[in-house]
Amino acid sequence: MFAAINITNPETLTSLFTPKEKREHQEEIEDNKKYPFDWSNVTPGEEEFVQWGIDWQEGRRITLALESKDNKYVSSWYMRPDCRRLNRYLNALTYGVIHEQNKSKKTVEVEDFQYYLDNLNKLIF
Repeated sequence: MFAAINITNPETLTSLFTPKEKREHQEEIEDNKKYPFDWSNVTPGEEEFVQWGIDWQEGRRITLALESKDNKYVSSWYMRPDCRRLNRYLNALTYGVIHEQNKSKKTVEVEDFQYYLDNLNKLIF
């Protein structure tokens, strides 16, 4: 991992999450109000991580870890929770490099490449 990013700005989160994701977050908020988390079971020192989990469920945080195999280009990422728009954007930015590396190894994945092209089209690159 060469970078870890937390997105917590409400306006940014609102612009990133799809309407479906926002509905799912609202359901989690309502469920968490109905059945509040029992903080008494949390191991001391883990409160912040537990709060992050609740924030992920309720759409108040996206955590993104970027990885690079060659220390030059992003080769993969881990995101929690999944955010379809951000996932498409990262795919559009990174898959071209991965495709070129795989092409030189003669291992082009047609389905992955089509997903990349679809994302470019949806994002109007």
